[in-house]
Amino acid sequence: MEECNILFIIENKLMADELVKEIKISVSRITIAENAEDAVAKLDEVKPNIILFYTTLIADSQAIYFTLYKKSKFIYEIKHRPIVLCNLTDIDTAHDKCIREVFFDYVVVSARFDRIRINLSLRNALKSMTQEDALLNYRDLTKTGKQLGRQNQKMATTIGSANTLLEDNKKTFDILSDKVKNDVNQLSNILKNDKSITSSSTATDAIDNELNTFSHELIEKTINESKNKVLSVISGYTNKLESGQRKINDSLTDLDRLSAKAPKKILIIEDNEVYGDMVRTMLEKEKGYDAKVARTIHQGMVSLIRDKPDLVLLDYELEDADAVILLEKVSALPAVRDIPIIMLTSHDDSDVYTTTLMLGAREFINKPASKEIILEKIQKYI
Repeated sequence: MEECNILFIIENKLMADELVKEIKISVSRITIAENAEDAVAKLDEVKPNIILFYTTLIADSQAIYFTLYKKSKFIYEIKHRPIVLCNLTDIDTAHDKCIREVFFDYVVVSARFDRIRINLSLRNALKSMTQEDALLNYRDLTKTGKQLGRQNQKMATTIGSANTLLEDNKKTFDILSDKVKNDVNQLSNILKNDKSITSSSTATDAIDNELNTFSHELIEKTINESKNKVLSVISGYTNKLESGQRKINDSLTDLDRLSAKAPKKILIIEDNEVYGDMVRTMLEKEKGYDAKVARTIHQGMVSLIRDKPDLVLLDYELEDADAVILLEKVSALPAVRDIPIIMLTSHDDSDVYTTTLMLGAREFINKPASKEIILEKIQKYI
């Protein structure tokens, strides 16, 4: 992924033109926005892969980024990386924001602008999205394996039903054949005993011959032809199902090997830094999970969309909003709405439980919880 669209949000358009000249990677389009409202409109129009921010304060860039998430119609659907440009005095702040994953990277803009650094940052952003696509494809493949497994079970049930139907039809045709033959024999006896028809031995012999011919040839031929046609259809259908099942079993074997190599990803959205890191460390140490901590609803939503974890542990009250905001957004996005979310809360308010469960949360972990309880709850879903 070399070519990309860039949205450059900068207060000074003249400086933007100068900085744009330093971008040397292959770019399809660079769009400049001078404020948050302009940025929302242009983001929805150009759907950029990279968003560059350059404002007087990094806090202003972060505020604009939050506005994009609040007002843009498409930002949750756009795979992108945010990069902030900063002055020498703001390096520590920029570094902290990147560590906390508010921004993907930062580049210092000074009297001597480092064009090598900006182009390196852009390339790293593009590379990161390419690697992410590969990882998501791999993870989607393992999820497909689970779906195939469920389909395989349904197919096995269908094959069993088809085989039962096959045996039932064989029995039905055998019963039908015996019944027709019995009816013919009864008819033969009636005719033999009817004196008006069987007054001579010649007539009796003729009736016997005709009935025997009808019984042994026509009945057998007609019933066997019908039976063979029906059983052939059922048998052919069953053979196709069994062939498909064998292919699915082979695919499942391969997918199981792949799935075993991929550690399950868990996103912890928790603003208590000590508690969040403690849970993350425990999950990594005890079960080898790939665990990540987000401190705010915004960071959590970005990570949820980008990483598509296998499960989310969500604190109810966070610095920037409560969990209801995230649950509402997740329920509206098909790509992530099926990811299990377990609430972390110290509340005992029944309204909190009811509201979050109605919005899609699976269940609760009351803080503080033991290691055993946390692992037990998680393992119910992954």
